[in-house]
Parts: sequence; structure tokens; C-alpha cells
Amino acid sequence: MPGAFHLKSQNTVQTTGATSRIRADEGLDSASFATVMSLLDTDRCWIKLASLYRLSSQPYPHADMLPMIHRVVAARPDRMIWGSNWPHPIHTGPMPNDGDLVDLIPLWVPDAADRHRMLVDNPQALYGFEPVPRQA
Repeated sequence: MPGAFHLKSQNTVQTTGATSRIRADEGLDSASFATVMSLLDTDRCWIKLASLYRLSSQPYPHADMLPMIHRVVAARPDRMIWGSNWPHPIHTGPMPNDGDLVDLIPLWVPDAADRHRMLVDNPQALYGFEPVPRQA
């Protein structure tokens, strides 16, 4: 698959943003989105929520991307990671505010446990980071 790369762990990282380039107007019924969802079924694919501002037809908060994001979250919260995509390479539009991008996380992933998976547990599993002790 173009744009995907393989890690030594044999996992494939696929990005809903810059790498797979599934635009909002392609939607849930597109062949590209179906391919990404089928890759998730292999347990060898991770979805990185990043660069969605490049794929949206709408201004911030890029609500047209929500159907795809919510479908991925519902299907495989255990296979998502997040990235700001700073310093936003190959972006030709107005530079996004990274704080605004962070503010979108609860909109994209409303459940606190799923957000913790996406921001802590999943990157730890994918990249082999040491466990982070949970705060009470």
C-alpha cells in the first residue's frame, strides 16, 4: 500500500491523514476507507489520527471527518494513535494551531478510556515504550 511503512515488529502503520489520504468527501463507502478498515482486521495495522485538516472540506473543527473517525474508534480503539503532525510538512494552507488540534481529541474520541488507549497504551504497545504508571 503506498505510503505505508513496516516496523521491525511487523506492524504496519497506516494514517487516516497524510498517508492514506482519505478525504472527507470520499466518505465511509469509499474503497479507500474499506481497505483501511479491512487492514484493521489483520491486527497488523495502526490508524494514526493526524493531518485531518488537510483532508477536510470544512474549516476547523473539520466536522466532515467525524464519520470516518467515529467508525474507526468504534471498530478498533485498540489500534489508534494520535499525532499533531507538527511541524506540518507538505501543508500549503494556513498553519494549524497545535493547541486547537489537541482540543479536537475529545470530539474525535469522546470516551476517556479510549482516549487513554490512543494517547498512552497504544503508542506504548506499538513503539515498545515502558509502561506509564496510572495516576489515581
